[in-house]
Amino acid sequence: MKSKLILFLFVMLSSYNLYADDVAGPYIGIKAGVFTIDVDESESLDVDDPSALGFVIGGKFNRFIGMEFEYNQSDDAGFDVENSSVEGQLDIQTMALYFVFRTPGKVYFKAKAGVLHEKIDGSGGSSSGSGGSCDFLSSTCVSTSVSEKDTGLSAGVGIGFMLGKSVSLEAEYTIIEEDVGYASAGLNIHF
Repeated sequence: MKSKLILFLFVMLSSYNLYADDVAGPYIGIKAGVFTIDVDESESLDVDDPSALGFVIGGKFNRFIGMEFEYNQSDDAGFDVENSSVEGQLDIQTMALYFVFRTPGKVYFKAKAGVLHEKIDGSGGSSSGSGGSCDFLSSTCVSTSVSEKDTGLSAGVGIGFMLGKSVSLEAEYTIIEEDVGYASAGLNIHF
């Protein structure tokens, strides 16, 4: 792990003076991706990885350092408990404020860290019949909904490509929490 960190820092610092046209300024962007949910196999829970859309509003203070506000909202993802009739859907919403480090250049590396607020809404049910799905109009159905919120630290890494002076593409992976990540790609417009 230590050697990977040293290699990462070497690559980032070696590109210091490759391009002199990197400037400070604001940018906005859109992004799409997938929340990756890693459920412990002992929990006998099967959760689909939900896709998500979001936006970014940010600014570069200088060639390297910037700040971003990021918002992402997933679509509904299904889940079910193995060997039971319990099933449902969940969605994830995140809002974050990150400090961002980018290497200068047409192709650049990105690292970010900050504070993230997440909200997970879920609803599901179980039928008392064997093997049937839950009919929410039936009296044999038990249904529930849950909403959980959490605020904590988040970090991510990525790579970007400047397509001109005012447009960039970025691909990144962000750690939302211990068992949830977000793999995304985005398009930014720089002003």
